[in-house]
Amino acid sequence: MRQLNRRYFFVQFATVGSALVFTGAQPLGSWAQPAAPTVESKSGIVVAVDRNQIFVNSANGALTLRMKSSVRIWKGEDGAPIDAIKPGDDLAMRGSMDSDGTFVPSEIWVNITALDGVIKKLDAPNVEIDVVRNDSIQQTKTVRITGKTLSVKDSPLKREQLQVGRHVRVIGLALEDGTIQASRITVYVGGRPVDSEGSKLVDPLTGRIIERR
Repeated sequence: MRQLNRRYFFVQFATVGSALVFTGAQPLGSWAQPAAPTVESKSGIVVAVDRNQIFVNSANGALTLRMKSSVRIWKGEDGAPIDAIKPGDDLAMRGSMDSDGTFVPSEIWVNITALDGVIKKLDAPNVEIDVVRNDSIQQTKTVRITGKTLSVKDSPLKREQLQVGRHVRVIGLALEDGTIQASRITVYVGGRPVDSEGSKLVDPLTGRIIERR
C-alpha cells in the first residue's frame, strides 16, 4: 500500500435508527422511518475491475465494490471517471455495506498521499523535499507542481512561496515512478501558513504587506 510519512484517513460516521413500533391508535405519519445505512470507512488495493464492480484486497480480506454513477472519485483532482481506477491502485473510501455483502462507496480517494517536509531543491516544475518522519530513516521525495496545485483557502499556489529551507505539507497523487503530483501544498513561514495574517508584516516605510522570514 502506497504511503509516505503518514496517510490521511477519513472520519467514520454512524447513523442509528430508532425501532419501529406500531400501535393502532397512531397515524401512519408517526411511524419511525427505517434506519439509514451506516457510513463506513474502507481501504484496500484494487486487484481487478469488471464493469461496475471493483475487487479490492482490504485489511479484512476480499471486498467487492458496487459502483454507482453518483460516486465521487478523486485521483489527483475531483471528478475522475470510474474507469480511472486500475488494478494496483490504493483506495481510501467512504460508503455503506449493502445487504448482499458488497460495499457501495459514495467517495473514493485513489492513491492519495500526504507528507511533511523541508524544501531541499527547486527544479521547476519539480520540488525536492526532505521528508520529516517519526523514525530515523532519511527520505527525499520529488513533488511535481502543476497549474492546478492549490495553496491555503483553495487559492492557486504561488511559485514564489516555494523557497529552499521552508517547511511544507503536501497532499497529492502518488505516481508509479515514486513522485507525487501535488494537489495542495501548504508552505509555512514562522510556523504559520504563508498566506495567513500571522505570517505577514506591514513595511513601515511603504505600507506594503511583506512576509516574515
